[in-house]
Amino acid sequence: MVCQDIWSCFVRALLAVVLVAFTGCGGSHLQIKTFQRVKGRPAIRAFVFLPSEYMLKGMWAYDVFDKDLDMAEHLSRRLDTAIYAADEYRIIAGAVLMDLRNETSLPIVLEMDGLAPDQAIAVRTILTENIQTGATVISGEGVPGGAAVGRAYRSTLFLELEAYHVGSNEPLATVSLRRDVDPFQEVPDHDDSPWHREILREGLDYLLEALEEQVRLPGPGRAGPVRVLTPPAEAMAFQWGELESLDKRLLREDALMRDAAVQRRVRYRHPKASLPLQRSLAGMKRGLLVAATPACAGLREGDVILDADGAVLNRGYQWRRILRTRSRPISLTVLRDGEEITLSYACPR
Repeated sequence: MVCQDIWSCFVRALLAVVLVAFTGCGGSHLQIKTFQRVKGRPAIRAFVFLPSEYMLKGMWAYDVFDKDLDMAEHLSRRLDTAIYAADEYRIIAGAVLMDLRNETSLPIVLEMDGLAPDQAIAVRTILTENIQTGATVISGEGVPGGAAVGRAYRSTLFLELEAYHVGSNEPLATVSLRRDVDPFQEVPDHDDSPWHREILREGLDYLLEALEEQVRLPGPGRAGPVRVLTPPAEAMAFQWGELESLDKRLLREDALMRDAAVQRRVRYRHPKASLPLQRSLAGMKRGLLVAATPACAGLREGDVILDADGAVLNRGYQWRRILRTRSRPISLTVLRDGEEITLSYACPR
């Protein structure tokens, strides 16, 4: 992989050293490095998740979408900050951030939301899984001969998080974290690798602790007056490199298998949602489903928010970003009882 600038070369070299040092070690390890404090210790109001790098066992395209979205949602609960999507931006020459779909530089996007580059932090995630297979003996009742020999694996996760200040392009902090995975732990049927999400959240928490010394972070995240749920459609259509989308893979399956996959995606994202809400989500192709709302919003439970002030919405943190950055009233396009209507959102911040 070609380094885009000196900073990315340094981080990749650091990761290589960490991976070599960690190989063969047991348990876990944490390493945090902070750099010189940004001049003036600016107040941060936005985080940009850059495209991540994942090298994981049995990975599908939707796994990448899930992990990036999990990180964004976790951050939105930790900090009252605007969040920008990991699959929209990349580093180009001179570490300028560019919106891939609209070819718009991030400073312009931030300015549209009333923010400045000095108020933004960019975060890149690198997660690698090292698999070692070997024979193991499992004993138990009901097994002929009292024991069975099978193949088991030992999995070790290596996480690297990098953060830098968008306005000055200065590095702020890196977090290196290693965790061994128990191959025999039970997992829910809608989430076959919860340890990936756990290490990502843990690493992000450590990164935020390190950043508190470098910049001024906002207060705790707020859920907002309207609770929205994310449908599975975008995750199922997501492609990543050579990994095909779940939608494309399911074209080779029957209708029953496709329905089961949709339900699994809904349970992964919203395991505590009621069955009626889960059924509604399963049938949605776009937008955000309103699960609870105050009277001031002009919305009803079961409405589908399609866009806000012209911005298309498919993820919960995008909605929360609109609420944090846009002035009132906000113009909403809503699908209600099969018809598109326009509403004016006037709830205070």
